Amino acid sequence: MALRMRDEILANQITYYNGLIAKHKQNVEIYLNNPVGIGEHPDVMAAIETELNAISQAHEKIQVINHYFLVR
Repeated sequence: MALRMRDEILANQITYYNGLIAKHKQNVEIYLNNPVGIGEHPDVMAAIETELNAISQAHEKIQVINHYFLVR
């Protein structure tokens, strides 16, 4: 039973991080396809950099889970 809970927790963490990646990726797509439509972000490059950093962090966390916690 404990192993099943462990696997569910890890799977849910991965799902959560994939959701964050999708969110931040969509933001980058919006900036790339309509940069003038984002009035509160005059520095589009900085805004994209922020989104890429968030994607990178979530991706790295997935890699850590896969490397250190998933049973092979």
